[in-house]
Amino acid sequence: MPGIEGLQPLHPRSVSEGQVRPMLMELLGLPALPEAPEVESRRPRAEDGLRVEEFLFENLLGDPVPGRLCLPQAATPADPLPGVVCLPGTSASAEELAEAAFGTDPARGGRLIGWSRELARRGFATAAVTLAGCTARQTATGNWGVLTKRLAPLGRSPVGVMVDEALKAARVLAATPGVDPARIGITGFSLGGQAAWLGLAVDPRLRAAASLCGGLGSMAHVIRHGDHQRHGPHFYVPHLLRYFDHARIIAGCIAPRPLMVLAPLRDEDMPASGVAELLPPARAAYAAAAADDQLTVLRPDDRHLFRPRYFETMAGWFGTVLGPG
Repeated sequence: MPGIEGLQPLHPRSVSEGQVRPMLMELLGLPALPEAPEVESRRPRAEDGLRVEEFLFENLLGDPVPGRLCLPQAATPADPLPGVVCLPGTSASAEELAEAAFGTDPARGGRLIGWSRELARRGFATAAVTLAGCTARQTATGNWGVLTKRLAPLGRSPVGVMVDEALKAARVLAATPGVDPARIGITGFSLGGQAAWLGLAVDPRLRAAASLCGGLGSMAHVIRHGDHQRHGPHFYVPHLLRYFDHARIIAGCIAPRPLMVLAPLRDEDMPASGVAELLPPARAAYAAAAADDQLTVLRPDDRHLFRPRYFETMAGWFGTVLGPG
């Protein structure tokens, strides 16, 4: 849109380091960190050495959020497992992430399927949820544009709804027998990747996050150089740049906790220039906390894709950062 690229934030406000997280929660429209929701569980079953279970809880709008729990049957409270919340991209779902087959599916545009269950096969407890922004949920939450208009006057946002859902899933996982509540990580691809890094930012109870093509870089660069036809309303947090950009969120809310970022050089959702601007202050924040090794950034010459080799890197990384507490 002509003229937008050169505009600066109106009425900018200075935010102290200690106030970045509270301000971020206010911008997202999160009233508080969620506790474990009431859960309706269905059809627990044993499949290939795993316990697989459907579950359902309500988000802060009262909409049902469907999920899939997968964990090794051998998990016991005496020897609890690390847990990972798994968040799908726009076109996927919790059901797809928990499918028995693992790999890219040509029939679904080459999407990686079955990856939350594959993490469970490798010794993690996983909880996958279909976020409000996913296509499969649109009949429940209504059109994103309509929802955005209804929420905005109330100081709420669609991305805040998704982050709340992700954090509720983390509480469900933390309350599951055989899971160590002190070793809960979160990951997601695309839309789910955005909810993952924002979830880590607002919730100190989470141990680590892997954001896979999750739009982490610079909102200012997206506005000036991004492809705005790719992003739904959830991507644009109202008033964000009046206070800070993504780098301040990493420095003020995430460091020194472990963070993995998959940011391909040709990712259509985040200009490479935005990631390049993010990295120096992000690395400085981790260095200041003597935690340089806790920030992992992958910048392959690739597009907005979640490939099996990236899954392998992520799985190994979680095995390291969510190891024995």
